[in-house]
Amino acid sequence: MKSYIPAEDSRPFIVVVEKTIRHYRMLAPGDTVLVGVSGGPDSVTLLHVLAAIAQKWSIRLVAAYLNHNLRREAEHEANFVADLAARLRIPCEIGSEDVARYRSLHHISIQHAAREVRYRFYDETAAKYSAQKIALGHNLEDNAESVLIHFLRGAGPLGLSGIPPVRDNRFIRPLIDTTRSEIISFLDQNRIEYLTDESNKNLKYLRNRIRHELIPYLKSKHNPNIISQLHHLSTILREEEDFWEKTVTISFQDLITRKGEDLIGLDLKGLQQLLPALRKRVIRKGVAAIKGDLKRIEFKHIDAIEDLITCLNPSRSLDLPGRVCIMREPKTLLFYSHRPGDIIPYCYTIDDIEGEVYIREVDAVLRLSACQPDAASVAEAGPCCVFLDLDAIRFPLLVRNFVPGDRFRPLGLSGTKKVKDFFIDNKVPIRVRRLCPTVLSDGAIIWIGGYRLSELVKITSRTRRVLKMELSGCNLFK
Repeated sequence: MKSYIPAEDSRPFIVVVEKTIRHYRMLAPGDTVLVGVSGGPDSVTLLHVLAAIAQKWSIRLVAAYLNHNLRREAEHEANFVADLAARLRIPCEIGSEDVARYRSLHHISIQHAAREVRYRFYDETAAKYSAQKIALGHNLEDNAESVLIHFLRGAGPLGLSGIPPVRDNRFIRPLIDTTRSEIISFLDQNRIEYLTDESNKNLKYLRNRIRHELIPYLKSKHNPNIISQLHHLSTILREEEDFWEKTVTISFQDLITRKGEDLIGLDLKGLQQLLPALRKRVIRKGVAAIKGDLKRIEFKHIDAIEDLITCLNPSRSLDLPGRVCIMREPKTLLFYSHRPGDIIPYCYTIDDIEGEVYIREVDAVLRLSACQPDAASVAEAGPCCVFLDLDAIRFPLLVRNFVPGDRFRPLGLSGTKKVKDFFIDNKVPIRVRRLCPTVLSDGAIIWIGGYRLSELVKITSRTRRVLKMELSGCNLFK
C-alpha cells in the first residue's frame, strides 16, 4: 500500500478523525480494515484519511465497492473506485448484485434491500481478507438526519441514539464527528476527485427531504446549531442506552424460567414487579431474542404485551409480526417464535400391552406395562403415571393431541364433558392444551396425559388385569 501524505493544512481534520478513533477504540495495531467506498466525498475522504494513518496505526486496508445495478452511473463509479484504490496501492474488491430482484423476492423497500445486500457483500469480502473491521463513511450530519428520521417515525431512545460510531465491535465510522463542509474542505485542500450521486437530490426519499428541506428550515427559523444539537442528543442517549443494555440484560437473565429452541419463558410475577420503563425494555429484549430482530415491532406491540402482563385473565395470547406469539400462563409469560397452534397435529399408535412410543412434538415417551391389581401403587400414581383396567380397553391405542369437539368422561363424573371445558376449568395453559397427549381406545378418550383418567377405565373390585401407563420427559409440564 502506498503511503498517502495529505496537505499540511488538512492535518487538523485528520487529528479530529484520529481522536474519534481513539475515543471509541475503533482500531487496534495489526487490524485489517475493509473500507466501503462508493466514490462519493465521504467514502473517498475516509479511504484517504485511513491511508494517511495506516503506517502509524499499523493497519492494512482493503477497498470494496458494490454495484447495486440500480443506476446507469454505477459502472463508472466501480471503475472510479478501482482506479482510486490502484493509485493508493490498496487491494480492491468490486461486487455486483441485482438489488431489484432481491427486493422483489423479499418484499421489502428498495433502500432496505440495498442495505441488506451491501452489508452481506461487506461481510463476505471481509471474510475473504480476514478483515477485523469494516469502515463506513457516515458523518455527523448523517447522524443528525437519522435522529430526525427516527423521531418522525415515533422511535424511542434507541432510535434517537442515532448511528453508532461502533457496532458489534466490527463496523466503525471514523468520520462520525466531522461535518460535510469539513469533508469537502479536506478534499479541496488535497485536490482529491470524488463523484456526486444525483439520487441524493431526489426528494421522494425521506432522508433527502430532511436534508434539503427540513434541516435548512430548522436552521434558518429555529436553531442555527440544530445539527450539532441533534448529534449531541444522540451521544447522550447512546451512552444511556449502553447503561440500559447492561441493566436490562441482567434483569432479563434473572427472569428466565424456561428456554428452548423456539421459546423463552419469563417469570410473570417478576415482570409485574418491574418499573414500567424497565419492564418494556425487558419485553423488547424477549421479542428480539426469540424473533432475531425488532423489525416491524412497534410501540403498540410492546404496549399490548404490557397489557397481557398486567391483565387479570390468567391465560391469554397475542400474535406479533413475524409469526411471533406471546402467551400468558398463570406464572409465566412465554415468547414463541411461532404460534404453537401452527404445529402439525400428531397421532401415534401403540399396538400391544408392552408397547411404547416417543412423542417428538412434546419430547416425551409413553410407556405401557401390565401388572397385577395388587401391584398398582397408589404412591407411584400421579399426573404422569396412571393405572387402569386392562380389560376395559382395546388395542391399538391412539396417542394424539387435542382436537376441537373432543369429549370424555372424567374420573369421578357420571356424564361426559368437553375437553376444552375441562382444560378451562383446570386452568390448563393454551400451549399445553394444543399439544397435551391424549390417549384413545376404540375411539374413546381414556386419559388426558398429565391431567385426568377416564371413568371408563378406572380400577374396580372386579378388575383382574391392570395396565400401567407412564408419560416421562414431557416438556409441557416443566
